Amino acid sequence: MKKTRKGFPYRRSRFWGLVSSFCDNEQGELVGSIGWMAILATALVLIHGLISGWLPGFIGRIFNRMDLLVFCVRIYCG
Repeated sequence: MKKTRKGFPYRRSRFWGLVSSFCDNEQGELVGSIGWMAILATALVLIHGLISGWLPGFIGRIFNRMDLLVFCVRIYCG
């Protein structure tokens, strides 16, 4: 058992022991897991957008604005 600053015995809880051993054993796997969760969340949002129909309209508006921008540049420069 460890002793605290005041000299009282201190026992580490089992939970924190498990957390510590998990963090020591994984060595970067947590960061990889968070990355894969972000990729999965992005994929789920894209699938939901395709199913609900807002994503094609959103992409269509982006391309319409790009076409307008290219048209204005051609008129101005050309």
